[in-house]
Amino acid sequence: MLRSWLSSWRGVGLVTVGMARQGYDLSLTRYADLGWRATFYVSGREHSPTGASGSAFETTPFRAVQTAAWETLARA
Repeated sequence: MLRSWLSSWRGVGLVTVGMARQGYDLSLTRYADLGWRATFYVSGREHSPTGASGSAFETTPFRAVQTAAWETLARA
């Protein structure tokens, strides 16, 4: 049940809000039919590839956001 809840746009929003409370901004990009890249940056900083705190490329936006969030929190 938790997995299906997180694998929705509402889940993406909730993860994004939770990460914002931790001080991170999200960039979510779709690459045609290849997949999605989610990248978290420290809030208030320039959003350049070198400033990324955590990033993931996955086939779904839900999985990309979840994986990037875990990577970001693991580095903190």
